[in-house]
Amino acid sequence: MQGFNVTRELASRLIGKSLRTIDRYLKRGKIRFIKVEGRTWLSREDVLSLANGHNFSNDKIDDTDMSVNTEDMKFEQGIANSEITYQNNNSIVLKNLEEKNSQLQIQLEKNTNLLNLALKKIKVLKIELSNSIDLNEHTAKINLHKENQIKYQNYIKKMDFHYKTQQKKYKAQINNINDKLDSEKLNKMIIAFILGLILVLQPLIFIFTK
Repeated sequence: MQGFNVTRELASRLIGKSLRTIDRYLKRGKIRFIKVEGRTWLSREDVLSLANGHNFSNDKIDDTDMSVNTEDMKFEQGIANSEITYQNNNSIVLKNLEEKNSQLQIQLEKNTNLLNLALKKIKVLKIELSNSIDLNEHTAKINLHKENQIKYQNYIKKMDFHYKTQQKKYKAQINNINDKLDSEKLNKMIIAFILGLILVLQPLIFIFTK
């Protein structure tokens, strides 16, 4: 309906012609119109063009209904004000839509930048993945490392047991040697005591033997 928002009555008052004349203009195609839900809406452009003083000399129409009283003028002014308010509201709505469209455009640019950044990161990750070690190879190396670790642990346990056994053996040998040394010391002490006793008793034995 954009551009078709003038009623027959309003056109009659704006042009200064009767409704019968307006209907004849409609039939002749001098004023374009549409019908919506049983109501006839005239082209605002055509009505204003006729209202601006075009020649009506060829219109053989009885224009007895040309008077416009005070109430009609008020009615016309009210309609004009309503149209101005309608246009202002449309301007406000259009301005709000333009602002929202601008905000959406800015958000779209931000989202586009984020998407490009994400694509670059994905590309870098793909390159790093292609240069990295194959997962199966990595798993095989981990398993080999675990097996070697178990082997080393078992070897360390065996060596620890071996060294402990040797330590016990050496301790036993040391104890035996210490026991032998103690026995030899005791024997030497006994021999030394006997020899000392002989030396002490030797003069007495010599006297008694005479």
